[in-house]
Amino acid sequence: MTSREITEWIAYDSLEPVGALRGDVQAALVAATVANCHRASKSKPFRIADFLPFRSRRDERRGGDMAAAFAALRAVATSARST
Repeated sequence: MTSREITEWIAYDSLEPVGALRGDVQAALVAATVANCHRASKSKPFRIADFLPFRSRRDERRGGDMAAAFAALRAVATSARST
């Protein structure tokens, strides 16, 4: 593979991710959808970013979002087992 081809693939990947990042976003979309279906009506909706394995500094200040997301998923799993 030439340097030009590598550069083209890097540019293409920045426009249309083909690797792990795309899979992470897709999984986060599903997780956010499931969590939002089962959250309390007065609680704040989950965002896709709440389920991504990487977070920005701004998101780190939000604190309990990830813990709340996992709590919602745990509740779903628990209710699914009891039915």
